[in-house]
Amino acid sequence: MSNPHPALGYSFLTPAYEWALWLGVPERKIRSYLIEHIDAHQPLLDFGCGTGNFLQQLQQINPQQSIRGLDTDPYMVRVSRRKSVPVDYYASGPLPYAAGRFGTVTSTWVFEHFSVEESLFYFREIRRILQPGGTFWLGDWGPSQGPMQRVLGRLVHWIDPTQNGLGPAGHWPELLAQAGFSTVLIPYRIPTRLGTFYYWKCHF
Repeated sequence: MSNPHPALGYSFLTPAYEWALWLGVPERKIRSYLIEHIDAHQPLLDFGCGTGNFLQQLQQINPQQSIRGLDTDPYMVRVSRRKSVPVDYYASGPLPYAAGRFGTVTSTWVFEHFSVEESLFYFREIRRILQPGGTFWLGDWGPSQGPMQRVLGRLVHWIDPTQNGLGPAGHWPELLAQAGFSTVLIPYRIPTRLGTFYYWKCHF
């Protein structure tokens, strides 16, 4: 099955994904913040793990932590596995994990590509596979800060028309509440060349 939400919007651009991040986003700085604030003793799933950079970095820093990645793009899965991180390929439907399997779920630059219905479905699935008291870290673009970011944000949307605009300024708070998350915080935001990046910390 082909990936309905490829990185950068088009399958032929997928191999350029890491270069695009490197040019426009301080990815390692963003990932480092997350690594510093997650519980290294809890099993973790990176939902939409992409090329596995976060899992590779996490594995180097917390080698004893139980981690897994999940992605719908066969190319991304292959790249991640070449980095020796455990990644599962997933096509569609319920997530292939038992209820309460993970203490932490992370997802970065993934939900920007989902419709309202898809977002709600996956928020509920993430809630299902989290342990009681678990944490869902949701990272994505938020409101742009300043005219230059707005111009670059429009350019990114033109390159990747699958972005949905549902982020911190959109429908996510309502959808997260419907999915059963009772606490949603925005502890981290950072301006980049392409827009302002946010991490949401969600509990239930």
